Amino acid sequence: MFSLSMLSKTCRFLLLSSALLTAVNLSSAVQSQERSSSAGKIILLRNDKQQTEEPIRAEGILADEPVPEIDIAIPDAIKNREETNVSHPNKKPIPPKKPKSANSGKPPKSPDVPSIPPTPPKAEPKPPRPKNNVDKDLNAQRPRLLAITARMKDRPVDFLLLGDSFIQDWAAEGENAADYYFQGRSVLNIGFERDTPEHLLRRLELLPMEKIHPKGAMLLIGNNALLPPRDITAEQLADGIGQCVSALRERYPKMPIILLFLFRPLTSDNAPFGSDYDRYGKAVDEVNALLPQITGDDPLVTLFDLNPVWQTSGVDDSAELFGDFIHPTEKCYMLWGAVIEPLVAEILGDTPKQIPTDEPQDEDFEEDLP
Repeated sequence: MFSLSMLSKTCRFLLLSSALLTAVNLSSAVQSQERSSSAGKIILLRNDKQQTEEPIRAEGILADEPVPEIDIAIPDAIKNREETNVSHPNKKPIPPKKPKSANSGKPPKSPDVPSIPPTPPKAEPKPPRPKNNVDKDLNAQRPRLLAITARMKDRPVDFLLLGDSFIQDWAAEGENAADYYFQGRSVLNIGFERDTPEHLLRRLELLPMEKIHPKGAMLLIGNNALLPPRDITAEQLADGIGQCVSALRERYPKMPIILLFLFRPLTSDNAPFGSDYDRYGKAVDEVNALLPQITGDDPLVTLFDLNPVWQTSGVDDSAELFGDFIHPTEKCYMLWGAVIEPLVAEILGDTPKQIPTDEPQDEDFEEDLP
């Protein structure tokens, strides 16, 4: 049976439901009115760019009708609450900050900190020293140089031999030839192994050349300057030989000089074409071709070429004349002395010696130098 208390509860429920429905309707009406009055432009954000759409009219839309949905694409960056690179044309760009210079700012406060002096410019490199240290080489042969100096002071000198090992070896390999061709003659040997024109010029400055008054001289210098590694041209070497001749002519203006062409090594199976000896021989030919120019028409200088003598000597084996294809053997010195003897005798004013038929005997000539 329906009681009064139940009616009372039912009435209270209906009244509460009615109040709630009225509040909801009022709220919907307010929202509808707000949306209908917001006619204008809606900015849609797609792909991080601004796009402007035509305004959407709210006319004819009743408050109790559902509001049409508007599709607004929101970028993922906004959804993830990240910053977007949306340009702002009304804002001035902020210029980048300039990095601070190392020299900018205030000077150090501490006056005790010394300033770093500027780096001085690098000095120009010194020119390389010459390949041949002449004074060092001469000092290494000091005993022989002192012996020659003493010899020049003790006895007079008729004939000078000047040059390198080819001249010095007249006292070694050419001893027998010297004993025969130089006997009875006062001959001074000023030959030093490994000498170049530069060495000889220095020796002429150190030796007491004023102590002697020779009647003649024989000069052979320059072969050592062409040995590898060659660092001199044919013109430079010929000029050096010419300076040696001039130095002798300056000290002895009336002395005849026999200037020998540089020796050209003989080639054989042991020194084939294109070898070092062959190239050395061609360099010798270049220098010899220039020697007539440095002597000119000086009547006291006689150029003498012994190279054709070696070629026409009739010796089958070149090693019989030049054991190492460069330095003369005893047989070569005998041939050398025989060919040069008439000219030497003419300079000294004596009778030429005949070519010996037998081995020469030791007589007056003695080599007293170390």
